[in-house]
Parts: sequence; C-alpha cells; structure tokens
Amino acid sequence: QPRELGALFDYLQGKQHTLAGARNFALILAYMETGFRNAEVVRMQWKHIRPSKSQKERIIYAWKGKGGKTEDEPLPELVWNAIVHYLYLDGRWIPNQPLHEQLLQPDDYIFRAVTHHGTAYLANVTEVDPDGPISGKSAVRILRTALRHAGVADADKVRIHDLRHTWALRMVASGAHDSEIKLRAHHSSLETTARYLGSLKAKSRDRKDLRSGQLAVQMRAFADGDAPASWEEVIEG
Repeated sequence: QPRELGALFDYLQGKQHTLAGARNFALILAYMETGFRNAEVVRMQWKHIRPSKSQKERIIYAWKGKGGKTEDEPLPELVWNAIVHYLYLDGRWIPNQPLHEQLLQPDDYIFRAVTHHGTAYLANVTEVDPDGPISGKSAVRILRTALRHAGVADADKVRIHDLRHTWALRMVASGAHDSEIKLRAHHSSLETTARYLGSLKAKSRDRKDLRSGQLAVQMRAFADGDAPASWEEVIEG
C-alpha cells in the first residue's frame, strides 16, 4: 500500500550514512522504481552501465533478464544517484570523474556483499564473498528486515516480486499506457501485460457489490407472493 511504500522508503533513506545502509537503499530503490525482477538487479555489473545517447547525464542499464532477453533501459535518476552514493562509500567511485575513468572493472558487480560489521543492524544476513554479487535470497532478507523496521505488518510474507507489482500499479496511476508498461516490464506481448495488470488491479481492491440490493428487493417480492412460476420467467423478465 502507498503508506507502507512511503514508510519503507523513509526508513531506508535514513540509513544511507552506513555502507550497508547505502547499498540497501540503492538496491531496494532499484526494485521500487524500475520494476526489474530480482536477478536483473542483483546481477547488475559495471559493464552493463553506460551514458545515454539521447539524454544528457542520464545512465543506461543494458540488462540481461528472463529467457535471455536483453534491453537497454534508462535508470531513474533517483536510483542512479543512490547507486553513486553507495559506490562512493564503498571506495569505488571518484567524484567528478566520467564513467570510463571510475575504479570499477567491467565484471565488477554493483551490489556486493559487505563485511559482517556493516550488517550489524540486519538480522540473519550472512555474506561471505566481498567481490561477488549479493544473492537473491539476501535481497529478500534485506527487504523484509527493512519492512519490519519500517513498521510494515506481515513483512515476512513480502517478496521482491511484490515491489514489481507495486511499480506496475504506480505506472498505471501515473497514466502510463499498457504499451509503455510492456516495454518497461519486459513482457513479450501486450496480451501478457493486459493480463498482468488486470490481475494486479483486481488484487488491489475488493469487488464492488452491485447486485445484492436488487436481489433483496426480489426476495421480498417473492415473499409477498409476487413470485413467477419458474426461473425461466424470472430470467426472461
């Protein structure tokens, strides 16, 4: 829900002064603002990042996703700024230098494990390879821990994919057409997007009761003796 999303953002934003906090803010923000699947974020490498050819000072993520799909996707400025802040605290970013002069190597993962003391405020986070990517399971634990700290109920039931669902609903609310959501969600067809959005919209609200009032009037009429002899007569009016 919107309030829960706001509480999550507020909590994570307030932890950016630590390395783990900066990483976790950038990580979860990437899911929240792009709709990417879990692996599309945790497997992000420096070789996938380049400047945009059409928008000055914007960054492109050449992601590789489900089914071997590839696409060049603009990273939201909010996400990129959070990533830069995290890389700076991690000693991998030189301020005021272009991308090609940064310290990262092409195969370096953006979201790496941190040392154990850096995850002291996160329960049950075990990360051992400082140069490898964090796992999808670690991303889920980071999300759920942050949700609990943010006061969100049933945090342990939330999945990374739920942030993708929330992103899609926010896109609809912002006026995005199905065709734009299809491209951004990396769906194979508009039919897939239509089914996806239809299901999400249905889950986001309770069904409206449009008939029970009429049925109550009908039942009272039957009870008062105004009852047709068969259901066929009722249906035919």
